[in-house]
Amino acid sequence: MTVAPTPAELYADHAARPRNLGKLLNAAAVGDVGSIVVGDALRFYIQVTDERITAAKFQVFNAADQLAAASAVTEIAVGKTLDEALALTALDVCAHLQGLDYTALPPQPWGLAGLRAAVAMFRAEDLPADDDRADALLCRCLGISEDTVRQSIAVMKLTDVDAVVAATGAGSGCGTCRADIPRLLDEAQGKAVAKPAAKTATAGRI
Repeated sequence: MTVAPTPAELYADHAARPRNLGKLLNAAAVGDVGSIVVGDALRFYIQVTDERITAAKFQVFNAADQLAAASAVTEIAVGKTLDEALALTALDVCAHLQGLDYTALPPQPWGLAGLRAAVAMFRAEDLPADDDRADALLCRCLGISEDTVRQSIAVMKLTDVDAVVAATGAGSGCGTCRADIPRLLDEAQGKAVAKPAAKTATAGRI
């Protein structure tokens, strides 16, 4: 009789044999988390038909601790509508892994953040999938870019700092970057903001 793997064993299997790892050719959109310049990054690819995700893949760079969770997210995302994908949380990842203890996941599952960023890009339809672009890093603790936060604000219609922190994780580490979040909220609302003196980091092609 075959014995079903425990949640911990299933999680370890996703880490050792990640599902849907690699670049998705002709992706409808991609979502980036972190910065290859700083050293850690994840890129999440989705294909979409009639507002429903039909394929999902991901790549990680110097972020092996994100492999298992991101692998599970790709499995969960396929078949979901874009709105359903945006509503996914770490608890859904744990449920997919047969009841994995929440504390076993990374504090900030980049697979979920990458998925949200990809949905945001798809709906905005303003960035080619492989475009080279300057991407300032907002949260150094968790490797969350300003672009990811901007996209989350736009798609999820976030209006205050606490909502941004809850949705993206930015500012939940040391908290220093919370002071920069109002600037991104003002940008989203069309308010004039002072131009930053310099970018924190510049991301090249992943």
